Formats: sequence, C-alpha cells, structure tokens
Amino acid sequence: MSRYDDVINLPHHVSPARQRMSMHDRAAQFAPAIDFSDFCATFPISLFLFLIVCFVVIIINHRNRLFTSHVF
Repeated sequence: MSRYDDVINLPHHVSPARQRMSMHDRAAQFAPAIDFSDFCATFPISLFLFLIVCFVVIIINHRNRLFTSHVF
C-alpha cells in the first residue's frame, strides 16, 4: 500500500466558475521562467567565451605593437 492510495483515485476537480485553460495559455504562463532559466544556464558560458575572445584580441594587438614599433 502506497502512502498516496487514499488520494490517487479521487475525481479531478473542475471549477464551475472558471473555464478550463487551453494548453497554449498554460504553456505560455511558464514560458518566461523557462526562458530565464535557459538564459542563466548559458550566460556564464557566453561570458566566458567573450572574455577569452577579448583576451586573445588584446594579446594579438599587444604583440603587433611590439613587433611593429621596432625598426630593424
């Protein structure tokens, strides 16, 4: 016997005062949270890659200045 046996077979409550929400509307109410969580998951990776690219560009510019500033 499971601890949910007393409630598992109860009938589903249907509100007489409200219409049933469509699947599209139900999904839309959770969309902002999903988009934000995806953004939070990918932002650190994007920031890390951006910093690497900036670092490489700075190194290349610095190296080019070193080699072009001296006259051989």
